[in-house]
Amino acid sequence: MIGRTRPSACPLGHPVRKRPREFPYRGHVWWCWACDCEVPALEPPRPSLARRRVKPLGSPEKRARTRERHYGTDERMAWLHSLPCVGQGAPGHVCDPWDMDLGRAVIQAVHVRARGAGGGADDQVPGCAALHREAGEWGTGQRRSFEGRTGLDLVARARDYAEQWRALEALRDKCGRDTTSG
Repeated sequence: MIGRTRPSACPLGHPVRKRPREFPYRGHVWWCWACDCEVPALEPPRPSLARRRVKPLGSPEKRARTRERHYGTDERMAWLHSLPCVGQGAPGHVCDPWDMDLGRAVIQAVHVRARGAGGGADDQVPGCAALHREAGEWGTGQRRSFEGRTGLDLVARARDYAEQWRALEALRDKCGRDTTSG
């Protein structure tokens, strides 16, 4: 009886035990020895196939603002994905998966502070899937153990990348203004 569970008692409340089935059947049945009868196994509860949305999605404008707050602009994400993995060459870290065309690991945006804990676009570092799995996904305790093992300070590196991006934006804005005014 695969997928069925043991009944707690027979309909009269007596305890039940396993009993081997008679030939030609295999397996066992649940049997009430006091009533001398078979007790049907219980069907496990089946999960609902319909998934319910916890919160409404909101307007497309609100979703775009939330995405930009969590991940930054599309230009920032493209810049972050163009950088090498922050853990590349660190002791105890092997980048994975490797992209043969690029000659480096496939880069993901790794949040060093969870978005639910107030982290945002400035709390990201470029990392491979292995770094994301080891350091970025399961919370700060795992991140600290990863940092101790590899000698990296991901929070400081995220701060450095945020400053670099702000400097690039300022330079782009300055060059944009200079070309339009002159």
